[in-house]
Amino acid sequence: MSFRRKLAGVLLTSFLLNDVLYKNIELNERAVQNLIKLKLTSSLTLKELGKLFNVPQIQIAKWVNYSDLEISLVEADWVYGALRTLRSPSIKQISDYIDYKNKIRFSLREIEQALEKLKRLGLAYLTEKGWNFSQRLIEIYSKNDEAFITEIELLDFNLNELKQFFNPDEQDYLMYDQFEIREENHELFTTISSVSFNFKNFKYYLTCRQGEN
Repeated sequence: MSFRRKLAGVLLTSFLLNDVLYKNIELNERAVQNLIKLKLTSSLTLKELGKLFNVPQIQIAKWVNYSDLEISLVEADWVYGALRTLRSPSIKQISDYIDYKNKIRFSLREIEQALEKLKRLGLAYLTEKGWNFSQRLIEIYSKNDEAFITEIELLDFNLNELKQFFNPDEQDYLMYDQFEIREENHELFTTISSVSFNFKNFKYYLTCRQGEN
C-alpha cells in the first residue's frame, strides 16, 4: 500500500473516531461517507472496522455496496440463528429479533429471501404456525443390541455433497429420511464432524430433525 493511502486511512480513522467515539453519537451521514472512504482506501477489514466503530459488519458491507451474495450469506446465518432461538416465528418476528440482537434492520423481503435460501439448503421449513429450522445429525447405535448411544449435530455440511454420497429418491431431495453411514461412504463425515468411526462396534445414521423449539 502507498504512503498516501496509509496517510488517508489514518486521517479518516481520526475523523471517524472523533465523530463516533469521542462524542459518543451515532453515525451521521458524514461519518458514514468517511467510513466508506476508509474501507476503500485502507487495508482494514470489515471485521476490524466493525469492531473499531461498533458497527455491524453487514451494515458496513451494505454501505460499501458489497455483492448480494456476500450480504445474503450473513443474512441467512443470522436468520438461521433466529430460527434456533424463537418458537415458530413469523418473518416480522425474525426481523425484530435480528434488529434487537445485532442492531441492524433487514427488510421483510430480505428476510424472506434468506428463509427461501435456507429452505433450499434443507435448513428451514414453513408450517401453519410459522418458520422452523431443520437439523442434520449423526445418530450412533450399539451394533450389539442396537441401543441408542448418542447424537452429534452437523453444523457445517453441503447438502449437494450429501446427495452425491447417498443418492436419495427424487421425492426426498432435501434428505429428510434417515440414511445409514457405512464404512464405504463415511469419508465425508470425517471432515465435517468430530465422530471417530468404529464400524466394528457401532452403527451410524444421518438423520434430519424437524420440530418447534
